[in-house]
Amino acid sequence: MSTICARHRRAATAALVAILLSGCGTNLGKWVPFVRADEPLAQSLPQGAVEHFCESNRRLIVRHEPDGRSVWVFHPDRQVRLERVGSGSDRFTNGVSTLSVQGEELALDEEGKRIASGCRRKPA
Repeated sequence: MSTICARHRRAATAALVAILLSGCGTNLGKWVPFVRADEPLAQSLPQGAVEHFCESNRRLIVRHEPDGRSVWVFHPDRQVRLERVGSGSDRFTNGVSTLSVQGEELALDEEGKRIASGCRRKPA
């Protein structure tokens, strides 16, 4: 009887390992915006998104909506939509995150703390 239990245990363990490893082949994590700029970045960014290099050797991935009223900021674990603050403003926020655009430089604050600054578009 113990050999039957051991066989079931091995089969269950093998099935569990197969299920856990199946997630390794997904497309998640192909790009990670807040990593060191000298680390390789996968070639596929979200459609329409632009890569920016920031001070402190960071990256910021941002996509401006065509209507100009909002932007998307891509974090490793989520996407955040930020709405323009007033017409003609260079600030976008959702009340928690704020993206400031000053000329060609971007800065990102979260909960009042600056997490990325001096971000410039990646050179072509």
